[in-house]
This record gives sequence, structure tokens and C-alpha cells, in this order.
Amino acid sequence: MLALAPTPFLVHWARLESLDGLGTVFVFNAHLGHAPWHHEPTARIALAQIDAVVRSATPDGPTSVFLAGDFNAVPSSLLLHRLKSGSATRFVDGARTAPERLGPPVTYHWGMGAVRLGFTLDYVLADAALRPRRAEVIDVHTGRLYPSDHHPLVVEFASPSGE
Repeated sequence: MLALAPTPFLVHWARLESLDGLGTVFVFNAHLGHAPWHHEPTARIALAQIDAVVRSATPDGPTSVFLAGDFNAVPSSLLLHRLKSGSATRFVDGARTAPERLGPPVTYHWGMGAVRLGFTLDYVLADAALRPRRAEVIDVHTGRLYPSDHHPLVVEFASPSGE
């Protein structure tokens, strides 16, 4: 049964090098499974692979790591707990820790824009060296027609020096 597999459904990643010598940025975009009993192995597998990719690189400067996407897990889940504490890369939840937050309080809304029955299932995690400045859940729709059952989430970060 593929829907209950204990591995991430999909993870894309990119390594970006700064042209001005400020370091390397790794961006991992994940769509994780629904089954809460697989949170532990999903987190373990995803973090091991992220650590392996980041460790194998030899950047000439600081390294920043982002893990974003639809995790299909609420903020209090074991998955989020493990992703934020179970790796060499210490992740923080950018949207929840940003001092400025805009938009609806949830990212998943059943395709109806509902906030009463919605959930937060989408995240932008970043290594703890970066400071989230601003987070916005973007509510885009035409009447009752929504392009997705998830609202887009944008998080703006600053370097540790505040730049």
C-alpha cells in the first residue's frame, strides 16, 4: 500500500551557491505521507538524507538549510517534533516563530477557505542560524473557487547578523 509507506512521498532539493561568496543554500521541498504512525520513520529517513546531502557538500562559507512543503502533520505531531530536534541540522518552524505573521491561521482549508475547520499542514523549516522575520499565509481565490486545498505559505528570513 503506497499511501502508507514509511518514507517521504517526494523530496526535491537544490543546492544554490551565492555569487557574492556568502555561502551555500540547500532547499528541500517535501510532500510527506498522511499516516501518523509513520511519523518516526519518515522523519528519520528524511533527516538522514538531508544530513548526508549537506555533509557531502564542501561549501566555501556558511551553509543554510531549508525544509519546506506539505508535511500532512499538525504542529504538535511527532513528525514536527522529530524534524526540529532529530538531526545535525537544527530546524526551526519559520512561520510559527516569525515576529510578524499575516493571513489566515491555517494552511489547509478543505478547498473552501474554511478557517474554523482548517489545519496547519504546510511548513517552512530552516536551520536555527537563520531568523524568520515575516510569515504570510496567502489567501488567493475567486469567489468560492480556490486553486488548491492548501494556502501558499511564504516566510522571509534574515541572516544571523540581521541582514
